[in-house]
Amino acid sequence: MEGTVKMINEQRRGLQLEAVKAAEDNHFHGFIQLPTGSGKAWVLIEILKRVNPKSCWYLCDSTLNRDKTFKDELKKWGAEKWIGKIKFMCYQTAYKLENHTVDLVLADEGDFSLTNKYAQVYFNNYFKHLILP
Repeated sequence: MEGTVKMINEQRRGLQLEAVKAAEDNHFHGFIQLPTGSGKAWVLIEILKRVNPKSCWYLCDSTLNRDKTFKDELKKWGAEKWIGKIKFMCYQTAYKLENHTVDLVLADEGDFSLTNKYAQVYFNNYFKHLILP
């Protein structure tokens, strides 16, 4: 069993590193699509470290994700310093914002934001780097 767990963890880390490299190769723009439980949060934290944004938004589809989920992942991976530097908000709030320039946007469940209403956040603001996990 121990060998199987090690193999799974190595495969997962390989997927994670591949996702980070793909994002980096694309100047930190694009979609990250990984299976459930494959560690997208770790990938996002690695992207944060590489971009080191002055301003960052974390967009999500629910108050649970906004208030708890990703913040817990930041703590888990030793990146709690980012909690105070990221503006956490739901799409329902973000689509109303206009005329903002943001270094990095992490748009969790990015497909959710592509409805006509919520997509306005992308048209009304400028994002230097946009990652939709």
